Amino acid sequence: MKKVTAATIATIGFATFGLMHGDAEASEGIQPSAYTTTFSEETNDYITIDAHGNYHHTIDGNWNVSMFEQGLYQSSYIDANGHMHYVYYTQTFQNDNSDTPSQSHEAIQAQYRNDQSQYDASQTYTQSRGDWHVNETDQTGNGTKVGRAASYGMSQQQSGGNAQQNHDSKSNTSQAASGWLKKYPKWQPYGQYTTGGAHYGVDYGMPENTPVYSFTDGKVIDSGWSNYGGGNQITIQEANSNYYQWYMHMNQLNVQAGDTVKKGQQIGLSGNTGNSTGPHLHFQRMSGGIGNQYAVNPDNYLANQ
Repeated sequence: MKKVTAATIATIGFATFGLMHGDAEASEGIQPSAYTTTFSEETNDYITIDAHGNYHHTIDGNWNVSMFEQGLYQSSYIDANGHMHYVYYTQTFQNDNSDTPSQSHEAIQAQYRNDQSQYDASQTYTQSRGDWHVNETDQTGNGTKVGRAASYGMSQQQSGGNAQQNHDSKSNTSQAASGWLKKYPKWQPYGQYTTGGAHYGVDYGMPENTPVYSFTDGKVIDSGWSNYGGGNQITIQEANSNYYQWYMHMNQLNVQAGDTVKKGQQIGLSGNTGNSTGPHLHFQRMSGGIGNQYAVNPDNYLANQ
């Protein structure tokens, strides 16, 4: 099997999700000699392209038209280029942030006030290639925050898949249309796994670098790399409440700790960082503190967005 190049697989985006059992007629005229099967490093599976240009995803690369005719695929979606994708296995993700230390609302507020006072006294970041000033744009590379505690599961030294930091005012004020998340497939719901353990948020499949918008007015408690699986992660406290939100696995972060955000404001770009087996956004809502023990089911909240 040959591997799909990054340029080729980059055309595969996640846009809509649904079962297409009524599309069996798409298999008419497909001959085995027309199959093209390649391994995708992006989706970590084998993709077989049939004569009609449909993409069939399997774990082992052994796809045949009878699998489609019998409706054996678990899910389907149309990518940004109009290609139909059929997935013949259940897509699952690792626990996103299972080991993050929990903190109560009271402890967070005390720590936040302490961090903010230190931050006000020293408004620079240091970097291996010189000073990193707070108001600069397009900030990239490994950075160490000065005068800021590495709270809420964040690491002071960002490494690995650290995000591009973009604090440009134009990108920060982009407003989302209501219900922007609903056009993406929900891949993993909130709740208990049948095999034990739990998923403390919801996962939505979307192409890398999809704009992500805040669901709330509030303040940014932290923004950076998580050592506990969330990858590049943003923590927001909802305005005038003890509710908190996590946005995980981001590629780019447009906000930083201490920022005030508005509902619908773009806060970054989605990605595939941290404990993630495919491009998606993990959203988690918490009541009374930060950590999985404070997690609440976000479905009703998201339904009203």
